[in-house]
Amino acid sequence: KTPEAQQVTPAPAQSFPEGPAEVLLLGATGFIGQELARQILAAGHKLRVLVRNPGKLPEDLRGPGVEVATGDLTNPEDLKKSLQGIRVVHHLARANVKTWEEFTEQDIEVTRRVAETCLALGVKRLIYTGTIDSYYAGAKAGTITEATPLDPNIARRNLYARAKAASEDLLMKMHREKG
Repeated sequence: KTPEAQQVTPAPAQSFPEGPAEVLLLGATGFIGQELARQILAAGHKLRVLVRNPGKLPEDLRGPGVEVATGDLTNPEDLKKSLQGIRVVHHLARANVKTWEEFTEQDIEVTRRVAETCLALGVKRLIYTGTIDSYYAGAKAGTITEATPLDPNIARRNLYARAKAASEDLLMKMHREKG
């Protein structure tokens, strides 16, 4: 016996609020960024993405509800333009670099600039995505939660984990000192 063909009903066209996007996603071409973008859209929010190469966005992230801003996070003007009118920023972007100097310049300092620009433009919320690799996960680690501190020996970790931890530290300091 052959299974009956399943009827596929297309999803209803998504309607979005009037006006420009109020959510900005940095890192939309990455694996997690693409999924987060889809969830933001499915929740009915208009979305703006800042990407270096729009051709790397999947087709479903180039349609209704998505504003594509072409630019580079290392360019302060591109960042400022992409943040105009935004209420919430999801920062998942990372640089494709190899040395500590490159991580410092293109990951940590870019994250600082993102946060400073958000503050200057009145963005209400910045959500930064780090990595579990910044936490001690050895035999005595227990369950890693939001309250788990970064690995006290982070200097021994790989450069990516160290850069993410340094970015988290600077963002938490900015949160405490500047709100």
